[in-house]
Amino acid sequence: MLGIVTSPGPFDAAAAMAERLAAVDTSVVSVVRSIRASADTSAPLQQTTLLRGQDHITETIGGLRFGIGVETFFQPTRCRPNVWWPWCASWLATDPGR
Repeated sequence: MLGIVTSPGPFDAAAAMAERLAAVDTSVVSVVRSIRASADTSAPLQQTTLLRGQDHITETIGGLRFGIGVETFFQPTRCRPNVWWPWCASWLATDPGR
């Protein structure tokens, strides 16, 4: 998933840019445009528009599926999944509504 963050206003080349990015790298399955009204990079995104593909990707680790969108923080520790993921799975199993 690629997220293009811009200021508000027209972005006429957005669809063409999304297609070009996907053509350059076939692993790109989603391209979204997010609008941030402030130049401050810590300001929240105000609007996200899907340009190509789905609005999220799905990652499966240790049998658990995660839907990851442009505003999702997802940073698995690949070197320790055998410890962390079983704990997480057992925690989730105690309350299926989580």
